Amino acid sequence: MQSQLGTTPAAVSAEAAVQNILSIINESLATSTSSEQGQGQSLGRRPGIQQEMARSFPGFCRRGNRGKAGFNRPAKVAKQWTTFSFTIFLVHKHVERTPTPVEDLQHMQAGLGKRMLSMPSDMNHAEVCSLFERAYPKLIPITGGWLLYKASGGNGRRNLSVVLPDSEGYTGSTIRCASGRGKTMIYILPLQEEFDLTPLPHDAEEFMQMKKAECKTCHKVMPLQLLALHVQDCEALSSSDPEITEVLSYKEKSCALSGWQPCPVK
Repeated sequence: MQSQLGTTPAAVSAEAAVQNILSIINESLATSTSSEQGQGQSLGRRPGIQQEMARSFPGFCRRGNRGKAGFNRPAKVAKQWTTFSFTIFLVHKHVERTPTPVEDLQHMQAGLGKRMLSMPSDMNHAEVCSLFERAYPKLIPITGGWLLYKASGGNGRRNLSVVLPDSEGYTGSTIRCASGRGKTMIYILPLQEEFDLTPLPHDAEEFMQMKKAECKTCHKVMPLQLLALHVQDCEALSSSDPEITEVLSYKEKSCALSGWQPCPVK
């Protein structure tokens, strides 16, 4: 029975199909086995190559093994505050433009005007107020408040723009940024009060921190800013004194020659 079935064409084709399937399975198994062997051999050779690379390029291989997380990034260092100097100008009232040269002189004589200040640290608002009050004693009793302003570029009288304070007030960082590290003058403008521009005496508290010199004519000591004006007035007075003396001496001589004497009864 089996011999008869085996000789039929259908049986022959079925047997050929089975043989074909078996050959395909054997080939796939052989391919997977050879690939596994090749991977094992490559894995076996890899440590040797890595060792040779590490010997030849130690720095490169160590850096590559660490990856991104292995870099030692330097810790962030806080920037140190550097002391800077800036020019401040206290204006006698709230204005919209910078003062004229004549007004500068009036402010200086009244203890206001221009000052050169230094800021050694990043001050808070209270420390900034104390710094300004030491430079301008007239700021101490003020109750109406003040704001800082700066002028736009150019020459002559310029418009003033407000320097907005931070949430905690005016700080050293705010002033340094607004002044361009001391390159731009900062103006203090009172909001609700007006300072008197009457000239102060030379020994006033407002002039205590200023450099002083002595007038050779009257020997008075005063700030250098005011000495230049005083010298002109003092020299004019001193030059007029000899003329008065000469006139008086001439009248006395003429009276003596004529025999005239002043009446003793006055």
